[in-house]
This record gives sequence, C-alpha cells and structure tokens, in this order.
Amino acid sequence: MHHALLDDRSLVFARAIAERLRERPELMQVARENLHRWMTARPASRSRIRNCREWLDIIEQNPPESVIRMLLRADEEGQRLRQNNPFVGVLPQQEVVKVKQEFAHAARGA
Repeated sequence: MHHALLDDRSLVFARAIAERLRERPELMQVARENLHRWMTARPASRSRIRNCREWLDIIEQNPPESVIRMLLRADEEGQRLRQNNPFVGVLPQQEVVKVKQEFAHAARGA
C-alpha cells in the first residue's frame, strides 16, 4: 500500500477515534495504558520511547478536545503523530476490519 493511501487510512481511523473520544473521553486511558506498555516492552527503541513520551505529554497536558485536534491535524505533524497512534483498542474490531478492507480494496484498484 502506498504511503499516501496509508496516510489516508490513518486519518479515517483518527476521525473515527475522535468521534468515540468525544462520546467517551474516559477512553483516553486506553492510550495512556498502551503508551506505558509500549515504553516498557523489550526491546523498546529510543525512537519508540521518544514517540510515546511525546504522546503522553500531549495527553497529560491537554484536555480531550485538544488531544483530538492534534490527532486530526491535516498537516505533516498530524501525519507524523498518527504514525504512532496510541488509541489502539478504542474502536470496535468490526470497524477496524471494515476500514482495513476498504483500503485494501482501494489499494488493489490503484
């Protein structure tokens, strides 16, 4: 799958995640737990730890709506942040599968 298609897919996921977080801001805890787990996993590279700390800072220092705005940024910074999206587990599995299937179909047609 091409990088542009992966970026598009990550933005679709981010929009769905944003919707869920607006409905249930307590799901921010899922990201915190993921980040802590990823930082302590072995081996944890310096870049992984740096990315996790960046997201933790964003989550800990901002209200949920600001975190959502960061997740949805349409610029290169938003794309970079979404490459290490800590909100794994926020969306129902069926929704994740559906989006992945749609983009796999789009990639085959490209």
